[in-house]
Amino acid sequence: MLAGKMYAVWDPVLVATALRTKSLSATPHIYDGSVALAQLSPATAALIRGPDGKAAIVDRVLERIMPPTLKGAGLERMYALALPLIGQRLGQLADGRTATIPNVWLWLRGLMMSAAGLALYGKEDPFAKDPGLEQAMW
Repeated sequence: MLAGKMYAVWDPVLVATALRTKSLSATPHIYDGSVALAQLSPATAALIRGPDGKAAIVDRVLERIMPPTLKGAGLERMYALALPLIGQRLGQLADGRTATIPNVWLWLRGLMMSAAGLALYGKEDPFAKDPGLEQAMW
């Protein structure tokens, strides 16, 4: 952050205020992180960035696509897919079908990733089709 500022906000009231403030934006960080994580080519990164140099697609996703899907019926559909999987895995623990968990953090990370993948992608979840993708992503 050589030429910019970064703020860490812990108070819920201040978090809500910061989220309503137009001058604070996570878009540049989301763009940079997405380009690095997905290992996008310079041409693809330029398409996402948009003709005016701003992260146009990231803004559209954050402002127009994500909010409606993360509330109401969209969120209920995701819960309906994810919660049975979480219940099944926890049931395996309770029944003793899961022998040992050497690393609880990795087990929980995998569980949440499996549930989120199922909720977001359904039967086409790439992480369920190729379990090696989870490790590659992390």
